[in-house]
Amino acid sequence: MSVPLQMIDWRILAILIGLSLLFLIFSLPDHLNRTPTTYLLEVLIATALIAAFFLFEYNKITIDLEMLLIKVPLFKSLKIPLGDVESATIVDNTMYKLKKLYYILVVVVFVFLFIKITKDYARLSSMGFADGPNIAIIAITYFLFTFIFYRWYRRSRYPESIKIHAENKDITLFPRNSAEFHLLKDKLMR
Repeated sequence: MSVPLQMIDWRILAILIGLSLLFLIFSLPDHLNRTPTTYLLEVLIATALIAAFFLFEYNKITIDLEMLLIKVPLFKSLKIPLGDVESATIVDNTMYKLKKLYYILVVVVFVFLFIKITKDYARLSSMGFADGPNIAIIAITYFLFTFIFYRWYRRSRYPESIKIHAENKDITLFPRNSAEFHLLKDKLMR
């Protein structure tokens, strides 16, 4: 089943940090001396970064009688024997409790970003390509906020979550409905 989960995976973190640093390295020459080549490289790296964020959000978890298997896109699956699960506890999902604040924050951020993008696009079209603002940085900011809100929305569907501690890893599972919650609870808390 594809359940939103939260864990620190150093492989994913290294790719995201590397792409972010690459984006910053290519955005400086584009900002100082804009050419179509530097702009294209910046847009391509920004697109790869955004795609990596959304791709790594989709982990699949499989639980059978003896193994907890977490499938991470582009990497080898993480296998944890159920005997190595030290604890599995039910905790309150704080993202579920803050849902109303989340919706207000989404509207405010998107209004401000929309105003900023339209102003910068107007400046870009009136000044020309070389003298205009850097739209790629504004766009990646917009998409990163979109990703943060999307991730928050996926994790805030059910009032309870399951926290697993196994093999020096802390994994939090965020079920989307009561059927997923009870299935995970039955498999992990025996």
